[in-house]
Amino acid sequence: MASHSAFLRLPREIRNEIYISLFSDLLFDRNNPHDCWYVKDQKRGLHPQLALLHVCRQVYAEASLLVLRHVRVCCMDAKDMLRFLVALDSEQIRQLKYLNVCYSIFCIRLPPVEAEDPDPDSEQDNGIRGFHVGALLGLFPGLQLDMLELEDGMSEGLERYEACHGADLIESLLHADGFREVRASVRAGDDAFVGRWMIEGTSGWLKEPEDYIPRWEEPIRTRFRGRPGWSVELYVNEERCPDEHWEQFRKAGFTLLDGLEDRNELGAEVCENPCLVAGDYWNFRACRGEGPIATTQEDDRMLACIGDWFQEGGPLSDEDVNRASDSLKDLFRGSDWAKIDQAAEEADQGADGPYDCHFW
Repeated sequence: MASHSAFLRLPREIRNEIYISLFSDLLFDRNNPHDCWYVKDQKRGLHPQLALLHVCRQVYAEASLLVLRHVRVCCMDAKDMLRFLVALDSEQIRQLKYLNVCYSIFCIRLPPVEAEDPDPDSEQDNGIRGFHVGALLGLFPGLQLDMLELEDGMSEGLERYEACHGADLIESLLHADGFREVRASVRAGDDAFVGRWMIEGTSGWLKEPEDYIPRWEEPIRTRFRGRPGWSVELYVNEERCPDEHWEQFRKAGFTLLDGLEDRNELGAEVCENPCLVAGDYWNFRACRGEGPIATTQEDDRMLACIGDWFQEGGPLSDEDVNRASDSLKDLFRGSDWAKIDQAAEEADQGADGPYDCHFW
């Protein structure tokens, strides 16, 4: 083709502009597996623009390098996001720029540990640990998304966990690398941020702002402040947020925006499509601004998790978190999805895990 093609006689810079114009604004929705271009054993359902990759070897070599940099990939939950990222090689991980996830927590069951002097009267730890998306990004060195969009996929009927869930999710993102900007539509919005529940009279697990705002202040100060273009924003309805909490948010480094209820009305109309809702309906936004954003290979870095601690009345110890972090990294080190899937299924079958583990 090369000796007869007018296209290949064009300058490479112009060919690249043509490739980019074809790939920009493409959306790959993993809710429809026939649209997943990277599935090796599936030939049907390629998007028309991607038929270009089948023209010849030269066009494939040139154009394939630009696909992941310009398409929007939408995943149906955290487990699906992990399955997608595990399938990419290190170069593809570096190319990926836009990821949209109908977010849910990812849980595994840890291998049992025999206690030296077991207490027959103590409650047994079921070994289930849950990881929010900020920790999961740490599994993929080289990841440097321009945009991460999260639409909270927390199941109905778990309102009592919302205050904990929203705070834990935001904390994981503030500590995370791998993205330039994140926009998240956190379930219950400011009801979670200010320690209330969405449904009046619902009893639940309460995290007071005094407990979690100081923990948010540290990563904002060390990982965001001082970088040109940085911003951390929350939609919090001022009339529902006590003055002292409002001031705490500001002191921690948040820009507070009002009018969340209006945005809730917008989100209700499009919540059936996770690829649309997070971009237009977010109540938490963080932009890292200029500077390095890539996830690095740090084997000694702990990937924070939560456990079945609501009933026990206290957070996990550093030793417990470190053990869970090591187990998660070991699980993904071999990229063996069958093994990963089994660990997740075992956690899903466990009773009373993090937020009851009913997310997919």
